[in-house]
Amino acid sequence: MDFYFHFVVPNRSLIELGRSTFVTNSIRSQFSRYVSAWWVKLCRQAVSGEEIGGEMYNLAGRWWGNVSRDESIELDVVAESLDRKKLLVGECKWTEGEDADRLIYELTRGCNLNCVSKANKKSIN
Repeated sequence: MDFYFHFVVPNRSLIELGRSTFVTNSIRSQFSRYVSAWWVKLCRQAVSGEEIGGEMYNLAGRWWGNVSRDESIELDVVAESLDRKKLLVGECKWTEGEDADRLIYELTRGCNLNCVSKANKKSIN
């Protein structure tokens, strides 16, 4: 339904006029970005309220913040275990040719920087 209201309804007049090539090209140019946004939502839904690795996780969301004055991170999927002892963190990518090893490194580094940053803030306060 979202696809219909996002792409078909705004172009209904052009479709009725037979300008399908223009409409198809317009959809193609936006399709990857459109599917990417839905992919992230589906990833969060897949984690929310599920048991993963023997732990039950709460509602998943995104998180972003600064880990230093010069560096910020954004995490696509973050969910806390129901016992509040574990944090599940993940990235969602809808793309071709992504370097999985680089993504894992950046995700791990970002999580570690954030944990160190939070630990330092707690020890200062």
